[in-house]
Amino acid sequence: MIEVSVYWKFAEPTLIDENTVYEIEDSLRRKNLKLFSFSDFIAKRVYSSAFGYTVIGDALLKIRLRTENVGSVLRGILKLSVHGSMPVFADVSNLKPSNAGYLVLESSFGNLDAERLVRECYESYSKICLEVFDEDPQSLNLVPVFTKVTENLFRVDLFGSDRMIELWNLIGFRLHDYRSFFYHQEDVPILNGICKKLRRKYR
Repeated sequence: MIEVSVYWKFAEPTLIDENTVYEIEDSLRRKNLKLFSFSDFIAKRVYSSAFGYTVIGDALLKIRLRTENVGSVLRGILKLSVHGSMPVFADVSNLKPSNAGYLVLESSFGNLDAERLVRECYESYSKICLEVFDEDPQSLNLVPVFTKVTENLFRVDLFGSDRMIELWNLIGFRLHDYRSFFYHQEDVPILNGICKKLRRKYR
């Protein structure tokens, strides 16, 4: 599993909305990537919008994926266009899975039944894990423990098998209509600021 840090420099205020997210996702899928996740745009200058959020200046997009052809994928990522703006540069690092991290989700997520949520997470991730890693079903286990930090920021502690935790780090949180990149501890300082600006959460 690798993490690609993609850097932008937006000269003008740029709206990041549902359509922007879909365009990035479609672009990655056209590169034959099946399992991946990407963050929100992490920037110091983030502003609220009725349909998403607006960024200006330096911004970072993190993309996690599994691939054997890093060079080809990186060249494709450097051609990503966001409202006509192209990345300035990108770097690649190997990522060690973490058993603790953070999700940016709609505040309604905090109202879900905890027991049912854990069961559905196991069912969903174990199915994907069997397809991707060809693991023994008996070896798979996953118990996520969610803690609300702010209105739409949630901490997650993961307990279970290494493969399931690796998958969670790779694809982030995907369940029903809820989607979020799995942010690590290093992202928390700037995440707190971003979460205050979000009005609606996509993905």
